[in-house]
Amino acid sequence: GGPSCVGRNLIGSCPRCPDLMNDAVLAWGGVFGAVFLFGTFAVPMKAGATMPMNLHPIVFQAYVSLGVFLTSLPVMLLPSWEFSHFTVLGLCSAFMWTLANMMCATVVETLGVSVGQSLWSGMVALVSFFEGLAFGEQLPNPISAAVGIVLLVGGIVGLAFVGTDAAAQASSQTRDCLEIGGASALTEAAISTTRRPIARGLVFVLWIGLLIGSLFVPLRYTGLQGRDKILFSVSFGCGALVSSLLFLLVHTIARHCSRERVQPLGSWAPREGLLRGTLCGILWNGGNICSILALLPPLGMGIGYPLTQSCILVGGIWGIFVFKEITGCRKITYFFVCAAVMLTGATFLGAFK
Repeated sequence: GGPSCVGRNLIGSCPRCPDLMNDAVLAWGGVFGAVFLFGTFAVPMKAGATMPMNLHPIVFQAYVSLGVFLTSLPVMLLPSWEFSHFTVLGLCSAFMWTLANMMCATVVETLGVSVGQSLWSGMVALVSFFEGLAFGEQLPNPISAAVGIVLLVGGIVGLAFVGTDAAAQASSQTRDCLEIGGASALTEAAISTTRRPIARGLVFVLWIGLLIGSLFVPLRYTGLQGRDKILFSVSFGCGALVSSLLFLLVHTIARHCSRERVQPLGSWAPREGLLRGTLCGILWNGGNICSILALLPPLGMGIGYPLTQSCILVGGIWGIFVFKEITGCRKITYFFVCAAVMLTGATFLGAFK
């Protein structure tokens, strides 16, 4: 009955075992919830759309952030919530997310949707895996974990290439990506015909991986433990809204100072853009809250967060069966082969925790 659970039996004689079992259920539930919601959150931008809205990325980010903010408020109804749990670290995390989204526009410009998506998805999984190790998370079987992360990233890269290769042949509206949490729908709002140096795009991919992969590092310093970590989403939601307003303010000032060099925001398309963007934000933040639960033991940052990047599989399924973006027996077969590789990697990561 001590703190280490040594000598527990299969029926859970140690008093801590029920809590550990519940945490494991919540962690795995968080992984599956994040995979589904992150893989689905861009669907409102596609479903029923008759024409592209061509929103400026800052405008679309503002709409998405509104949805994130609104869905963070119900967390305040939890019995464990206190205003003392509100932290500026949540604002830091949200700013990292917003900044990464802005960089996604440049990556799509320079590398294209398929290459950019695959590279930053893999980078996020790798960064979060190694950050878990850096913060002292233990791997009972390091070799199996290493094999798992390689297969997971390899499957993600393959899925990204097959998914967006088909999407690249469609219109700008039907090419709204269904990819990683926090970065996907925004990219399609920012596609440009201007080609910039590839090296710059690769540098931005590294930064996106570092920022999104490190999204919950500030959470480690809040003092929130166990299931109370979900309270961090309130600070994050407020930070998302503040960060978007800050980007709007900076753009307005820059535009005022240099009209020749700074492009206008263009149409806000409030009737359709507000609804679709807010719905994207609601779905994304649902996935974000689930990904916080995925950080619980026995998964932790090093395993739980990389597993959430499997959401690209759900996005691909939407593309195959609903939006018909991936067609042809060869491409669909390749998609499911990559999915099998990715899921094998996820099994290696999860089975040894």
